Amino acid sequence: MLQEVRHVQPVNAIHPKATISELAAIGYGNFIDCHAYLAPGSKTGSHCLIHANVFIGVETILGDFVQVGAGSNINPGVTIADEVFIGSGVTIVSGVTIGKGARIGAGSVVVAPVKAGKPFLVIRQKRSANSLVRFKILTSA
Repeated sequence: MLQEVRHVQPVNAIHPKATISELAAIGYGNFIDCHAYLAPGSKTGSHCLIHANVFIGVETILGDFVQVGAGSNINPGVTIADEVFIGSGVTIVSGVTIGKGARIGAGSVVVAPVKAGKPFLVIRQKRSANSLVRFKILTSA
């Protein structure tokens, strides 16, 4: 005998040591790892992956299918579109907008908006006597 199949929304998997403000809004199907912090007024879409030791600032908005690497710091007022990958140890300063499908490499500091589908190019490198490349200055193509 066939039974009626009903749509079931996926549940969130939230580590017991994650801190989520009562004033934060989270979608469904998210994974939030240990020591992650979602500040008041922050919002996540659905199916986001937030790794350990991530800080999501006040009034920050994450779209659907966003992945944030461990140790990243997303300051207040940042807007991140759908399908964005943010590597580990990334810092995004307040008020920046990240476009759909953007990829941000580990250890980056984002100080300007990142447009959807725009690759970034190295425009200048600084070298030190005892290391190969210390800094890369990026601009959108």
